[in-house]
Amino acid sequence: MTHLNVLAGGRKYSGLGIFSESGFEGMHVVDGAFDKEIFLDAIDRSVLKHMTPWPGPRSVLLIDNCRIHSVKELSSRVEAIGAKVIFLEPYDPQHMPIEVGFRALKRWLRKNRKGLEGLSVHEQMRLAARCVSDQEARQAFAASDF
Repeated sequence: MTHLNVLAGGRKYSGLGIFSESGFEGMHVVDGAFDKEIFLDAIDRSVLKHMTPWPGPRSVLLIDNCRIHSVKELSSRVEAIGAKVIFLEPYDPQHMPIEVGFRALKRWLRKNRKGLEGLSVHEQMRLAARCVSDQEARQAFAASDF
């Protein structure tokens, strides 16, 4: 999981994606940027419900080392459901599975820009997230050594 920043109509939007070998399982989009409270709310509302206790499927949260991600409450919330958090260092966007997914998402948005007119940025990002194929997701994880 990591977040994506986009500019649309002069406004900044941030998306927090939940990415697995099946592709994006969720996208939490907010106006502006994430702060600690908004980030933890997104974790509670959009990430934890997809996780299962270790060693089950979706029982490990891989997260980059962005400062906002290293809040103590994050580990506590994930561990409370029996899952694990692994903080990735150093940050390597070329090999993080979700960054590969975000590149595919952005490519899809650029390619389909005209057909998305009239949809909010939130709807556009959620739609684009559903269009990242299972094959692209599996390849992203295979290339990342996770």
